[in-house]
Parts: sequence; C-alpha cells; structure tokens
Amino acid sequence: MISAVTDGHVKGPSATAVNLFPLAALGGAGALAWLRLGPSAHPALLPMLAIVGGGASIWKDAIRDVTSFRIGISGSIAIAVASELAIGDVPSALVITSIFLCTSILDTWATARGFRRLSHLLDLLPVEVRIVATAGVPLIPLGSVQVGDVAIVLGGGRFPADGIVVSGHSLVDESMLTGQPTPLVKGPGARVLAGTLNQSRALEVRVERIGRHTALRQIVDTLEQECVARAPIE
Repeated sequence: MISAVTDGHVKGPSATAVNLFPLAALGGAGALAWLRLGPSAHPALLPMLAIVGGGASIWKDAIRDVTSFRIGISGSIAIAVASELAIGDVPSALVITSIFLCTSILDTWATARGFRRLSHLLDLLPVEVRIVATAGVPLIPLGSVQVGDVAIVLGGGRFPADGIVVSGHSLVDESMLTGQPTPLVKGPGARVLAGTLNQSRALEVRVERIGRHTALRQIVDTLEQECVARAPIE
C-alpha cells in the first residue's frame, strides 16, 4: 500500500511538477524533431534520448515485471515501444510513450483526489470527547477514549466511536456511512457509529470500538485499498 494514515489523515500520492517533466521532455523532443531543429546527422537521436530518459519509469517497471515473472501494463508498453524502435519507427514510439505518461499523470491526480475525500471522512470525527466521570464531565482528546468509556454526544455533534446508547433518545443521521436517507430514532440499546451525526438531543453512549476498529475506519481502509489497487495484465 502506497499510503498511510497519520494524525487522522490519509496520505496518498501527489501529482507534482516532477510527474510532468518526462512528458514535457518528450513533447519538446518531438517538436524539435518535427521542426528539424535537432542534430542534422542523426535526426532521430533527440527523440530516442527523450524516449529512454522520459520513459525511465516505464523501463524500470518493466524490468521489475520481468524479474517477478509477470507482465504488467508497463511491461506491455515497453515491448510496444521497443518494437517500434527496432523497426525504426521513432515517431510511433514517441507517441506511445507520451500517451502512457499522460494516462499515468491523470491516474495520479485521480488517486490523489480520492485520498483527499478519504481524509475528509476522517475529519468528521470530533477532536475532543465528553466523558462521564465521577467528578464532572471532562473533555478529553479523541485518542484518549477507551473501550468501556461512556461518552456524551450533544445534539449537532458527531459520535467519536462505535457504541451502544445507554441513555437518551435522539435522531441520528447515518447517511454518510449507510446511505439511509432519513434520520433514525436512537434510544437505549441502539447502536451508533463513529462519524455519524446526532441531530437533536444529547445521548450517552458506551464505547465499544475505537480507532481502526470502527466501521468508519474500516470503510476508509477498504476505499483506500481500492484507490491504490492495480491489476496486472496476465
């Protein structure tokens, strides 16, 4: 997995200028070759250097595929490019490499966008939690909540963990997790989920699952795996 969760935020890949440099090199080399501004003795030299250098990630992944005895997308692209170079069709090799780099950049942007959405889901959790204690009702950091604690969630607040209602009645909006379009009435014995919204009255909830064990985190982890999954071409 190429990402991590740090301080409650999902960290994914980012698309930077470094991702665009190989594509810019290929485009520049192609333009110079088309305008006949490259070396006159070897007009194909500049495009070939751009293919080898700009497509370095393709060759690296292709070598990794070969050593692991499988053919992935990079391996297939490398074979296609090498075949075009072998028959002297440098423009076609340049086009294939450029298209692959374009799709890689778009994929990186799409994946980064997915990770930002996952991070937004985790941002729904409260930073501090009201816990029923023998002396008063102190506020403690979310990371200090333990299984068995009884948390007080006021109307308009979000539940810090999965648990069971022990006191109170209220409407709870679970649409962001379950897709349930209308709020549900929750009372003693009802189960509530981390990140869902308590819409009306205060509820006391006995904490049953925290952190990575909550339904919210399991959903985020599943979506995270879907974002970074890559199925090799067999």
